[in-house]
Amino acid sequence: MSIQEGESTPDPTGLAENLMDLNLNAAATDKPDATEPENFSPKKDKKPSRKGKRGGKKQHKKAAKSDSSSLDSGLTSSEQPTFTSFNGFDNTKSDTHTEELFVFGQRSFTDTDGGEHGLFAKTHILAGTRIISEPPILALIESQTDSEGVYAAFQKLSESRKQEVLDLRSVEQEVLLGHRDEIAQLIEDAEILEKKNERTEEESTILKAMKIDLDTKVLKYRLAAIFMTNAVSLRLQADPKGIPPNVPVTGLFPTAARLNHSCIPNVFMTWNSRIKRVTVHATRDIHPRDELTCSYIGTKTFFFPAEERRRLLVKWAFKCMCPACDTNHSAFEEHDANRCKLYTNQEYMDFFFSKRVEHPNPSASTPSRKTHTDPPTQYEYLLAEQTILDTIDVLRQEGCTDMELARQRKMLAVYVLPDLGKWTAALAHAKTTLLIAERCIGTDNPDIEETRKSKEMLGKKVEDEKRATKRR
Repeated sequence: MSIQEGESTPDPTGLAENLMDLNLNAAATDKPDATEPENFSPKKDKKPSRKGKRGGKKQHKKAAKSDSSSLDSGLTSSEQPTFTSFNGFDNTKSDTHTEELFVFGQRSFTDTDGGEHGLFAKTHILAGTRIISEPPILALIESQTDSEGVYAAFQKLSESRKQEVLDLRSVEQEVLLGHRDEIAQLIEDAEILEKKNERTEEESTILKAMKIDLDTKVLKYRLAAIFMTNAVSLRLQADPKGIPPNVPVTGLFPTAARLNHSCIPNVFMTWNSRIKRVTVHATRDIHPRDELTCSYIGTKTFFFPAEERRRLLVKWAFKCMCPACDTNHSAFEEHDANRCKLYTNQEYMDFFFSKRVEHPNPSASTPSRKTHTDPPTQYEYLLAEQTILDTIDVLRQEGCTDMELARQRKMLAVYVLPDLGKWTAALAHAKTTLLIAERCIGTDNPDIEETRKSKEMLGKKVEDEKRATKRR
């Protein structure tokens, strides 16, 4: 609702009572109805449920993956994104939207719920398919991620792209409460002048300026809330502290933002620094009409019980109703018991690696430097191996098909089995790690290079061991 030259300023009367709707959801009221998947039960006469995360009036976030024959999906608009203080993204390449793969729509849950909006498969999607490949509509450097920086970047967008941002849903952010109080005070002051029967020329001028200031402050507040709710970290380097000051660290992706959360996700979203896009890949086969879901809370999805996950999801005002979260679901108790077990397994691995970091080689008779811990014993290494294998098994039971499986196998292949002299087993896990990573983040993601190098190194070691055995 930015005021353009020649337009009348908004009447502040009554804004105090409707500030939340105006700030966080007003743009959605002008958004056209989303296309509904065939045979879905839309409830267009009801307001969208507030159980969502980052989408527009009826939107949400994230995505899935592909192999070398991946399909690119871009934004709904053919316009290119605008960036600030950085020209490292390729914004000259037009995007193609793979509408045959998914649709933005609504699934009806109950007669009283109103239904939830998200992305749904229109056709059968194979595991490893790249569903979305999206450049950021906004990409901000560290010093620009406050309300002023977001507003400045927003003003550089075309009108259609501005609307894409305003269509995204947001939830109230605690860090913005001070801005909200400032707006409320400005509304109160403006209403006092507005209600005066007679105003001096000076008071009329002040009121007009207050309305313009109010309009700007409300827009800044709303944009900051949208950005904080939906922004995605851009991991341009392994060490975030080493990112140059002119390189964006956070991006906004309107299509990926419409993905909803699930504690049993079927897609994986990540930043691909080689192609300067967020990619979303299917981590398992997805059937027509299935919703595309990702995890908003990373690996905590599988390692925390339901109560803790609910607390973490408060940030997005999202109530997950997957079988692992719905207390009325027949499998809920089994899911919760499994995730508590995974949490316990993780605790042991944290203990193990706290020792191994200081003593990477278990065969070393004396530590290279004084420490407060002893190096891992042979028993502790064997227990770590069994714990990881058990974790992988339970993760599979919990429906995990994403990069967490790769992370667990990498621990075996790189950090545990080689120290036990189990080179052949380490190579087998390295090969599987690579296959999982290719499925989840794509063969073109530079983050996969380390996994490839580990596999090659272990392959050479196995060959060396074979040759050494023949010579004996």
